[in-house]
Amino acid sequence: MNNENMLGFVIKDLSNQVRRAVDRSVFQNLDTCVSGTQGHLIGYLYKQTVCNGRMICQRDIEKEFNIKSSSVTAQLQTMEKNGLIVREAVEGDARCKQIILTEKAVRCHSQIDQKIEAFENRMAEGLTEEEKNAFLEVAKKIKKNLEEEIDRHA
Repeated sequence: MNNENMLGFVIKDLSNQVRRAVDRSVFQNLDTCVSGTQGHLIGYLYKQTVCNGRMICQRDIEKEFNIKSSSVTAQLQTMEKNGLIVREAVEGDARCKQIILTEKAVRCHSQIDQKIEAFENRMAEGLTEEEKNAFLEVAKKIKKNLEEEIDRHA
């Protein structure tokens, strides 16, 4: 079977292209230098803490992004060093430190949001609403199938 007709190959290729394009068009030329991963973390923290009023700790990020503790620790240490977050002890839970976005990160989030919206519009150029919706429905089905496959082998 030709790789160009294999779902996994096409999805992986598309994912790589999206990541590279986002890194170039969204995360370059920001007032604050952040990586794509840090941008995703800022977006998640903004939505959870600023919009939803939740308290977020490192283990919440590990769960949400399905990444190892050591990887999250490294990202958070860099973000803290760069003035994007502060971590504060949580009363009654010595293992949890609440992660709080700084004003610098909130400004960065606003810039990222604007650039992502422009990127999304460019990415969808030439697609009808029906095509976009059909793509999203197919992607959701594939994601569900993959989650079931992962659970089956857990």
